Amino acid sequence: MDRDAKRFVLASLCYLAIGFAGGAGILAYVWDRGEMPPVPFVDAYNHVIVVGWLSCLGFGLGLHLLPRISGCSLHSATLANIQFWMLNLGVVTRVISQPFAATYGIEVSYSGSGPWLAILLASSGLEFLAAVLFCYNIARTILPKGGE
Repeated sequence: MDRDAKRFVLASLCYLAIGFAGGAGILAYVWDRGEMPPVPFVDAYNHVIVVGWLSCLGFGLGLHLLPRISGCSLHSATLANIQFWMLNLGVVTRVISQPFAATYGIEVSYSGSGPWLAILLASSGLEFLAAVLFCYNIARTILPKGGE
């Protein structure tokens, strides 16, 4: 397994472990208080599982398997490296900023102003761009070249 694919898979395992710890934390909160934690904390937990664990695992396996199945070499290892850092920076900053970007009132919403909301939005943008880079890199890898 090449370096970029391996890094994605290892990062996914870290997110899975963090997700299990977060799930245990939610269980302890429910046990102690008899109610779910505030929505932004549950959203951050869900984000670790869905984007952190599943996306990193999918990107890592995709970078490893798809070039081999197609019989082509990966279009760009540099793009895979950029994608790795963008996705992980996005996940970490989103999970950290999400509880602080919330506005707590009668309902919890992400309508607050200030730097936390800007960080939350920027982290989402990083994750989106990482996904676009993955799609581009894999498409350029597996699609036939001009004369083929």
